[in-house]
Amino acid sequence: MNPTFKIGDVVRLKSAELYMTVNGLTEDGNIECKWFNYRWSDTHSEIFKPETLTHKPDGFIITNAKSAT
Repeated sequence: MNPTFKIGDVVRLKSAELYMTVNGLTEDGNIECKWFNYRWSDTHSEIFKPETLTHKPDGFIITNAKSAT
C-alpha cells in the first residue's frame, strides 16, 4: 500500500537525499513536487509516481545548505 501524500508534505525520492515539498496532486494519482536548488538559486517542479516517494522522517531537521557550512 502506498503512503498518502498531501499538499505541504516534505518528501524525498526513495533513491535520493533531496527533500521536496508536495505542491499538488494530479487527477491520475501522481504527486507534483517543488524544490529549491541552492547552488543555482532557482526552483524546480516535477511530477512523480507515489511509489517513488517517501515522507521526511519525524524529528528530522532540514537546514539551509548555505548556513550549515
